[in-house]
Amino acid sequence: MSKIKYPDQGFQIPRCRFVRGSMVKKYTTDHKKQPLPENKHHFWIALAMPKNTPQANDLLNGIMLHTWNSYSAVAGNQAVMAQLGQGFAAPSFAWKIDDGDTHPDWSKREGCPGHWVLGLATTFELNTFDNRNAALDPACFQLGDYVDGYLTTSINGETDVRVAGIYLNPKCFRWLDEGPRINVGADVNQMMGAATGQGYYRSQTSAPMSGQMTGAPAPQ
Repeated sequence: MSKIKYPDQGFQIPRCRFVRGSMVKKYTTDHKKQPLPENKHHFWIALAMPKNTPQANDLLNGIMLHTWNSYSAVAGNQAVMAQLGQGFAAPSFAWKIDDGDTHPDWSKREGCPGHWVLGLATTFELNTFDNRNAALDPACFQLGDYVDGYLTTSINGETDVRVAGIYLNPKCFRWLDEGPRINVGADVNQMMGAATGQGYYRSQTSAPMSGQMTGAPAPQ
């Protein structure tokens, strides 16, 4: 793996929705569920950014231009530059930016269709603020909330297209507004199908007497 530190560039993150990950718990395994060394434990946050905003286009164009210019100076870059020529549709370049309408990991998840999904990661503690720019406990950020922030990006410098890509490092997140809560896990509607009743209730009968529940009292 390349050890060269390539220059980064910073960008504002426009209003997005926090759709996956955690701002309080670091990931300790890789994508294959294999343990990571402690210095590789990291936060990972996925943000869904609406496609139809000028700010989204500005961010994507800025990341694309910085990546292109950076890789242009890397020796043996021919295969990678061919990937970059395909933009964010490149099949073998790790943009950390996915199309929420077509990517199989996102296209059926709440809040992702019609959006670009940004995957940000860092090993450092997160800087989190409220919409007054006052420090805010990261535990206050819940899946579904609306946020913006600031990131830096740099290339990893690899010329093997199987591992070439960029980093998206969050520098801060700002909580903007509460959004519809996103629950991660099993979907009862998918598992069980249509509802079968009107919801939970108890009949209005009196509670059983203690003797009915436990039988006669134990002899003393």
